[in-house]
Amino acid sequence: MDSQDKSQKYCSNCGSPLNDGIKFCPKCGASQYQGKESSGTSITSTDKSKTHTSYIAWGWVCAAVSLFIPIVGAGSITFGVLLIKDKRLSAAIPLIVCSSIFIILGLTGFGAGFFGAL
Repeated sequence: MDSQDKSQKYCSNCGSPLNDGIKFCPKCGASQYQGKESSGTSITSTDKSKTHTSYIAWGWVCAAVSLFIPIVGAGSITFGVLLIKDKRLSAAIPLIVCSSIFIILGLTGFGAGFFGAL
């Protein structure tokens, strides 16, 4: 294989050879734009959505646990900051505010009072 073959690009949908700088495949019409990370792997909106969903879920789990073990609340705040970084403010702000309240409740002995009532 020569260097020209290595640089040849192919359609991600049908495999047809493509010219440099082309945005749509002339054969099947598929878009050839893919968002790239610095590592070269593509990220789709579905992948980002799954990541955001996992940040939200783990953030709330950590927040709930921080009622009993306050240090775990740091994880919840970290997930909130990651959501802010990805511009998901509607999910991040309530998570961080509630996490802060839960940490304070945990530090004041909420867990001991909760289990003492049982």
